[in-house]
Amino acid sequence: MHLASGDLLTSEEVEIPFDPENFELTAREHYGLGEEELEQLAAGARNVDDSFLRQGAFFADLAKRLLVKDGAHATIAFLYGPDGATAIRLEAEDQAQKYLAIQRVADKIRVNGADRLIYIAEVWEAAEDSLEPGQRPRDFPERTEALWVLALSAEGPEASRQWYTPFSRGPSEEIVLGETTSGWIAFPQFLMPVLMAWEEMWPTPPGDTRD
Repeated sequence: MHLASGDLLTSEEVEIPFDPENFELTAREHYGLGEEELEQLAAGARNVDDSFLRQGAFFADLAKRLLVKDGAHATIAFLYGPDGATAIRLEAEDQAQKYLAIQRVADKIRVNGADRLIYIAEVWEAAEDSLEPGQRPRDFPERTEALWVLALSAEGPEASRQWYTPFSRGPSEEIVLGETTSGWIAFPQFLMPVLMAWEEMWPTPPGDTRD
C-alpha cells in the first residue's frame, strides 16, 4: 500500500530478449567500446569469485561513460549466482515503488541463490542539516546529483565496495563529472531486503569457516 495515497501498489515484470548482435553493435558504435572492454562485459556474465570487485570497478568506469554519452543512466541490478549473472532494470516513479522494486530483487535472490549484487543508479543528494524533518533529497530545491555503483557481497563489507561520483549539468545539459570516491562508504538502508534474504539463506556468510 502506498502510505501517502492509500492506493495498492502493483509491480510488473517483463522479460526482454537479449540480442547479442545488436548489443555489440550498440556497444561499439554508440559507446565506443573496444575489444578488451567487450571481453570484460562478457566476463560479467560468468561466475568468477576473484573478479567480482574488478568487475564492479569496470562497471563504475563504464557507467560514467554511459552517463556522459546519454545524459542519464538507468537503474540496473546485476545478480551473480551459481548459474551466472542476471540483469534487472528497475523503474520506479517514487520511493514506494523503489522499495517494492528492491523487494522483487530480494525475491529473485531467494530463487536463484545469488550471493553478489552490482547495483547502478543515479541518486539525489543534499546536506542532512539542510533538510526539513521527513524531507528527502529529491524534494530539496538545491539538491545535487551523483552516480552510485555498489558491488555488494553476502560475505560482508570486506568483500564489497562502492563508487560514488557526483556530477552536474553544464549550460547545454552536458554531464560534468566530479571526483569518484571509492571504498566502503555506508550500507544503503533501502537495500535491507537483500541483506535479509542473505541472512535467511546463509546465517553464516558464504566462505566463513568459523564455527
